[in-house]
Amino acid sequence: MAAPMLLQFVADGPPKRTRKLHNKVKTGCQTCKIRKKKCDEAKPFCNRCTSTGRKCDGYETVRSEANIAKPRSEARDPSLQLWRPPDTNRFQNGSDYYCFEFFRHRTGPDIAAYFDSSIWRTFTLRACLLHPTVLQAAIAVGAVHRRFELGISPEAFTFCDIANRQYWKALKCLEEDLKSGHPLGAEINMVASMLLCIFEVFQGNDESAIAHYKSGLTLLIRQNGKVKHTETHRQYVNLDYAALRKFTDRLEHRAPQLFGTPTAILYSASVKGSFDPIPEVFTSLEQARDVIITEGQHIWHSWAQLELGNLKGFSTQQLHVSRLLEWSKAYADYSKSARGRSRPASRQPYLLKAYREALYLVILTQLAFHVPDGQAIEPLCFLPETCDCHTVCRVYSDRKRALSKHFARVMLVTESLFHDDSSFAYQDHSINLDSGIGPPLKLGSETCTSTKVRYQATSLLPEGELRQKVWNKMGVYNIAEKLGSIEEHAVVTAAAIPAAPWVDVTCFLEARKMIVRHCKEDEFGGLIWTQECISY
Repeated sequence: MAAPMLLQFVADGPPKRTRKLHNKVKTGCQTCKIRKKKCDEAKPFCNRCTSTGRKCDGYETVRSEANIAKPRSEARDPSLQLWRPPDTNRFQNGSDYYCFEFFRHRTGPDIAAYFDSSIWRTFTLRACLLHPTVLQAAIAVGAVHRRFELGISPEAFTFCDIANRQYWKALKCLEEDLKSGHPLGAEINMVASMLLCIFEVFQGNDESAIAHYKSGLTLLIRQNGKVKHTETHRQYVNLDYAALRKFTDRLEHRAPQLFGTPTAILYSASVKGSFDPIPEVFTSLEQARDVIITEGQHIWHSWAQLELGNLKGFSTQQLHVSRLLEWSKAYADYSKSARGRSRPASRQPYLLKAYREALYLVILTQLAFHVPDGQAIEPLCFLPETCDCHTVCRVYSDRKRALSKHFARVMLVTESLFHDDSSFAYQDHSINLDSGIGPPLKLGSETCTSTKVRYQATSLLPEGELRQKVWNKMGVYNIAEKLGSIEEHAVVTAAAIPAAPWVDVTCFLEARKMIVRHCKEDEFGGLIWTQECISY
C-alpha cells in the first residue's frame, strides 16, 4: 500500500497549504484594520466595534496635499476627529476642512468665552456657511491658531503654509465681494475683517490687525444711517477712594438680587497670605461670583495697607492683577463648557464682568496715586489741573482726568444692571467695541499705549516668574487680551464721530443697527454723555 500512496503523492505533488484569508476593506475604521476584521463602515463609529464594547478609533482622514501629520492623541479627540471632508465644494481638500473644524471647536469658543460674546459661537459660523469670504478667513485663523499651538516644529510650518494661502484667498474674495456691490457687503466685510485682524494678532502684526479692523468698521459706519433715538445727560465724576468703594459696594449689593442667592466670602482678607488658588474652571456662575467678590475684599484691603505704609513696592497689586487674569480664564472656560453654554441669557454674567473691570480700575488707581513705598502722591497746588509749572501737579491731574473718564464709562455701561429700562443691549450677535477715553497713563516700567484699564493693569505685570506663570496658563487668552487693545485703536482711527472721544460701540449685524456712546467735557469739568441708536 505504501508504493501506490507514494506514487500518488509524487503525481499530485505535496498537499496544498490553505491560507486563511482576512476580509480587508481599505475604507474601514482604524480598529477593524488593526484587528483585520471586516468593517461595516457605519459612521461615526462602526457597529462591529461598538456592539462588542470596543472603542472605535474612527476612519482615516483623506490625506491632503499638505500631508498633515496629526498626533495620535489628537486623532482620538472626538472634538477634532475629522471623518472625511463633507460632500460639498466649500472645502477643496482635507487640510482646509481640518483648519475650519479647528476654528469651530477651538479658536471661536476660546475667544468667545473670553469676551462672553455669542457672535463667535453662532453668528460667525453661520456667516461661514453663507459667505465664502468669511469661510476662507475662518480657515486662515484656524490654521494660524494651530500653528501657534504647535510652536517651532515641522508640522507648524505646514500649517503656516496653509494659513498664508487661505489668508490671501480671503483677501481676494473680500475684494471681489466689495466690487460686486453685495447687499450685505458691509456686514461681510466687518466679520471677515475681524477674522483677519485675529489672524494678524496671532502673527504679532499689530499695525496690520488695526488696519483690518479699521477697514471693516469704516465701511460699516459709512452706510446711510438714521438716528432713531438719542439720549444726552451730564455727569460729574470725581474719582477717589470713597467714590470707587461706593460703586463696587453697589455692585456687590446688586449681586444677591440678580442671582437670587447671597454671596459667600470664601476667606478673610485680613489674614496675611490667605490667597486660595483660583479654580481651573468654575462649576457655576455662583462660584465665579463668590471668587471675584472675595478677590474684591482683598484688593480693598491692600489699598488700606498701602495707605498705612505696610506694603513696600507694588508686588501685592501685581499679584491681584494676575489673579484677576486667572479668574478671567476660569470664567471663560466655564462659559465654553456645556453647563455654561446651556445657561439662559441674563444680566448675571454682565455683573461679574463689570465688577472685574471695576477691580482693575481700583488697582490702577492705587498705582497711579502712590509711590512704591506706599506714600500717596500729593499735588503742590490746590487746583492741580490749573498748574503748568509743577511736574507733580501735571502728572496728578492727567492721571486723575484719565481715570475719572474710565470710571465714568464703567458707570455708564453698567446702568442696565440697576435700571431695567436701560437701552444697553444684551441681544445675541452683537459686536462690542469699546475704546476707553482719555490719554494712556503709561504706568510702570513698560509703555502701554492702550487706554483700557484692563490692558494697562496687565502691562504692569513685571518680567519674570509671575508674568510667565500668567501667560503660560492663559494660552490663547493673551491673544484675546491683545485683541481688546487692537479694537480700541481701530475704533479711534476710524473716526466715526469727529472731535469726540469714543466710549462704546455696539454693532448688531443682523438687525443692521448700532448703539454709540461718546462724551465730551464741558467748561465746568463735567462730562456730557450722548447715546445714539443708529439704523442703517
